[in-house]
Amino acid sequence: MIANKLIRSLIVATLVSAALPVVALAAPGDAAHEDRQGEKGAKGEKRFPMEAAKFRERAEERLAKVKGRLEAKLDERKVPADERAKALAKFEASAKQIRAAVERVAKDGTVTKDEAREVRELARELRQKARAEHRKNKGEGRGRGEGRGRANHDDDTL
Repeated sequence: MIANKLIRSLIVATLVSAALPVVALAAPGDAAHEDRQGEKGAKGEKRFPMEAAKFRERAEERLAKVKGRLEAKLDERKVPADERAKALAKFEASAKQIRAAVERVAKDGTVTKDEAREVRELARELRQKARAEHRKNKGEGRGRGEGRGRANHDDDTL
């Protein structure tokens, strides 16, 4: 009888200890829940709507960071000056489109989450387009492309 009570209390204790973390995670007011929704930052402040000046600043910081990485890769691969100028010109053309989108969404003084998503999607499309064009051009030269590598043999010559 004492053993039954002991076993029952152990089972109840394990069930309660397993249920507590689940209840704590599902609490509607905790920071983890709000971060998953994307409305609040790491410190709990609201991200959107954002002031237009702050959004412009963040966009310019991001563009500068990407341009720095592009220049570093061009240096690392010792790209000739003419090709380097072409790559940077293509980047600046895309950056100009992104800046125009930033100005369009920021003209009323605030940027909503949906407006920021539009700018982010435009940047993603431009990046994918540039990568696809680079992959297409990458096949030319340096041992890639048709007619390179193993020789093509016809069946009748073997």
